[in-house]
Amino acid sequence: MNDALLYEAFASHFLTDAYAGGHLRTPRAAVGDWWNPKVPMFWTNLQLWMAEVIARHINDHSVAGYLQTVQQLYEAAQDTLRKVTAKMPVLTFGDAISGALHDIDNELGVEAMVGAAVVKLVGDGQLIDAKGRALVAGVPTAQKASAGVAASLKEVRDAFAAGAKGSSPAAAVAAIRLPDGLFRAEQLWPRALADSDPQQSNPGRNWRVAGVEDLFRNKRMREALTHFAHEKADTLGAEVTLDPPFKADKTMALKEAVLDQLKGSEATVIGVLREVINYTPGSATGQTGGVFGHDEDDDALSYYRAAKLKGSLGTLTLVQRRRLVRAVLSGSTTGAEDTMVSDLLVSATPADATAVLDDVGWRWVWNDLSGDDLRRVVDVAGPAFWARRSFAQKKAEVGFLAGGRTDDISQRAIIVILRTCAGPAEVRAIDASVGWPGLDFDLTGAYQTQFDTLKR
Repeated sequence: MNDALLYEAFASHFLTDAYAGGHLRTPRAAVGDWWNPKVPMFWTNLQLWMAEVIARHINDHSVAGYLQTVQQLYEAAQDTLRKVTAKMPVLTFGDAISGALHDIDNELGVEAMVGAAVVKLVGDGQLIDAKGRALVAGVPTAQKASAGVAASLKEVRDAFAAGAKGSSPAAAVAAIRLPDGLFRAEQLWPRALADSDPQQSNPGRNWRVAGVEDLFRNKRMREALTHFAHEKADTLGAEVTLDPPFKADKTMALKEAVLDQLKGSEATVIGVLREVINYTPGSATGQTGGVFGHDEDDDALSYYRAAKLKGSLGTLTLVQRRRLVRAVLSGSTTGAEDTMVSDLLVSATPADATAVLDDVGWRWVWNDLSGDDLRRVVDVAGPAFWARRSFAQKKAEVGFLAGGRTDDISQRAIIVILRTCAGPAEVRAIDASVGWPGLDFDLTGAYQTQFDTLKR
């Protein structure tokens, strides 16, 4: 019997969880499956964002800011946070969404059918206060959970008694199973009322939307995310301990730059989440890459590599792509940085790639990249970009390309541009604009063949 009661006690933990409002309808797996592929860099971004805002705070408010550069403070904060967060569960964006749904339903309660009665079930801090005293709002939940545990315990004892009288295990189980095939504790399992039920005072929140901004536009999701951030701030405050030197300064930076922001108003919390999702090195300090302008291209390249390693380049936001591309194009580019710019453009949607090229300029990319990196941009991002240019812009670019050495990539770009013309008349007009003997002088092989087809 003792073994049976030990198993029952362990199982009762999960049984009582079933009576918490936040466990009635929070589909954690489904939420994760939906959101984690959309925002796979969330945990990485959160740690880097925390490191950067802590570094900024120390730089602005501590004597440590006079002894180290912001970049050094940033790198030191990263090292510390990596050690601390290695002991913590990973927080994905799906976890944040499901946690928000869970916490707000525990707070506000969810009407559910328990047996034949409709009861508002709450959870967590709504049952007892910090001194262990029962709260009024949680009494019905505690009563129903206790009844469920009592019913389950009685079935264990009844099965043991039947066995003691000589029943086989199968017969003992069959004797306590009810006509509908369930055990009594299963019959009492709570079932949330539908959102459409007039007795449901807290309808579910629509988390299955296309993108993050759609989520943020939903007032009830903003409310839930704000509540979750407030709770998470307390958890982080208890779990994150920063090491000497200047431990007091670092702890104050953590409180004021991170925890106080997470415990701020709804607008502040949503602003922080948006900043984390769109994070690139330097963005939390208002720079366009790199922390306070230090190591701008190196920090951008490091972030790009981390995203590529996770297979997450395709999920980067337009804001991130613009910052990262500008960060490396602002100076002379190396082979690795050329590949980075190319990857960021070809992994983007056509609209986002065009927006980045609008921002930095096609010619800037053309002049900085070369070889396969440039060829990929021409082939993948070029068609959408040039489709949105005017006839005059197309004519000017073809003239520029034809006026220089028309190597393979130049010929390729000319054909990409001509394909976006409105028809043969525009192609012939551009051909005429480059002067005698026209593009026939610049194009060879397959490119000449394609040109002949386009101008007919």
